Amino acid sequence: MKGLYYFRTYPVSFITGLVIVYLSFFTPPSVKIAHEIPYFDKWVHFLMYAGLCTLLWSEFFRAHALPYPLKRGWIGACALPIIFSALIEIGQSLTLYRSGDVMDFLCNSLGAICAGCVATYIYNPFYKRI
Repeated sequence: MKGLYYFRTYPVSFITGLVIVYLSFFTPPSVKIAHEIPYFDKWVHFLMYAGLCTLLWSEFFRAHALPYPLKRGWIGACALPIIFSALIEIGQSLTLYRSGDVMDFLCNSLGAICAGCVATYIYNPFYKRI
């Protein structure tokens, strides 16, 4: 089964995705630091998706042999998290207690793209040497 293959190949990324879904739909408590740091929420979105994308790239490099199929990596490790982010923002807009936000989507996408660039130009040469 193909779905089971992906779960076995990318287990940490899969669990991280589930955590992101949970965090995206529960009502977060108000924390003092969120009011002290400008754009705290946007930084959290950026870091969540940069982290998810970084985990996907790490597991991708671990699962594939040289030469790495980077085009497939960009689709799986960057495009899918961006689509995942769009679906979550749409889902949030359908709830009564959360709202979808285009800026959140843009921060999520920027996090995934930045992590993809780091993976391509820093991780890829590193993994090639190992």
